[in-house]
Parts: sequence; structure tokens; C-alpha cells
Amino acid sequence: MQSGVHLHALSRRGPTAFTRTELLVVIAIIAILAALLLPALSQARQKARRIECQKNLKQWFSALKSFTEAHDDFLPREGHARPIPGKVEPDSWADVCHPANGDVWYNALPPYLGLATASNSASIPSGGTVAFYQTRLWHCPSAKFPRGVETDLQAHFSLVMNSKLILRYSRTIPINSIEVPAHTVAFLEARVNETEPKVVDFQTNMKLGQSAAYATRFAPRHRTGGNLAFFNGHVDWLPGNQVVETNPNALNRGYAITPQSDVIWKARRDSNPNVGGDN
Repeated sequence: MQSGVHLHALSRRGPTAFTRTELLVVIAIIAILAALLLPALSQARQKARRIECQKNLKQWFSALKSFTEAHDDFLPREGHARPIPGKVEPDSWADVCHPANGDVWYNALPPYLGLATASNSASIPSGGTVAFYQTRLWHCPSAKFPRGVETDLQAHFSLVMNSKLILRYSRTIPINSIEVPAHTVAFLEARVNETEPKVVDFQTNMKLGQSAAYATRFAPRHRTGGNLAFFNGHVDWLPGNQVVETNPNALNRGYAITPQSDVIWKARRDSNPNVGGDN
């Protein structure tokens, strides 16, 4: 009899519900788990972007090798020819499309990758520039372009050629003249916006986004470091202080580290990459 009364009482209570305290405990547990998981997810996303950037640089070097094999070992040019020998400037879309610039890397190398040349992405009215900034191979996925870049008359490059390989009057050098291929930079990540991080404050904010650069515009987009492709074909992530001089007492702070050792910018190791030009 007593058991029957007990069952009847239970049936009137209905399903068991969470109390307010229990609900708060569940929410707190979820918040703690999210706090633990989000940094791990962020790190995984950053690592994936770094790896994608490395793959892109490796592709560009592969195309460069194919180009040299077809052009008597000579490298492609790094940008539009300038009146001052050796001076690198940002290229406008008009420069990119100039008939004389078919041998510049951004027009000469894409066909080896089955990619449209930069000159074929130059039409702002037709939206060609939008495709240029959305095409994976052209850019580091972590690059932060300035607002309105798709309608800017300047072409902005986040993956660029080493700007220290051109001789006077825009003459290029043969790839076999590079003294230490394993340490000489072929391509690198470069800053495209002054809001992007620097290795050290002394790096320049001027003329960002040009098609060729060296230490002064090196971009530490991936956890205080960045990716570089070298002339032996390997691509490495290096911390910024191994690429850019950070010694507060050094006269070349914000520029390339000298004497050149682990990271070399010119064909000869004993050259000073910080002398000559404005790049």
C-alpha cells in the first residue's frame, strides 16, 4: 500500500529538471572547456596558414627553377625597370601590364604553375584585381591588406622576390652565380600594410606591398617569424631576429644582419646587402 502511494507521488512530479545552481555549474564547465580549447584551435589555424604560406613559396621557387632552365640560367626580373639603377618601387597595375615587363617574375613565372599572369589580373572595372587577392598562390593567407586594396591602382604583393639580386640597369644574374644557395633568399613574406607587425620598430613603413623586398620589409606574420624560400629549394620558417637586425646598438637595426651568414641576400656572402638602392 505504501509503495503504491509513493509511485503515485512520483508520477505527479514529472521529469526531473535542472536547478539554477546545476545550470550555472554546467555553463561554468562549458566556459572553462572553451577557454582551454580556443587557444589550441587558434594555434592550429595559425600553423595551417604558415604551412600553406610555405607551400606557396615552394611553388614559386619551383616555377623560378623552370624559368631559369628555359632562359640560360638567368633569373627573372623583380619588378618594373626604374630610372635609378637598383631602386625598387611599388608597381602600379599599369607597370604590371607594361609590354616590357613580360620577364618580371609576377608575369614570367605563373604560366609554369598553370596560373594567370599578374597582368591578366589588372582590370579593376572587371574585378580582376579581386581575383588576384583571392587567388591562393599569390599571397600569404595571414596577410592583412589595406582597406580598399581591390580598387587601389598599386598592385600589392605579400609574397615577393628577393630585391637584392638585380645588377645595374635591371640586369639579372644567372642562378649558378649564387655562392651559397642553401642560405640565399629567393622569395620571402613581405609586409603589405603598416598595421602588420614588425620584427623591430626600425623596419620601414614606406612603399609596402612592392613585388620585391628584403629584410627591411620582412613580415613576421607567423608567431614572431616568417617564411623564406632559399635557392637550394627548401622553405623555412625563421624567427624575425634571425632575418632582421634587432641589436639596439647596431647601426643597421631594422635592416639585414651583417656579415651575411645564415640568411644571405646577395649572390656573394661577403657583400653588404644594406649598401645601395632604396629597398
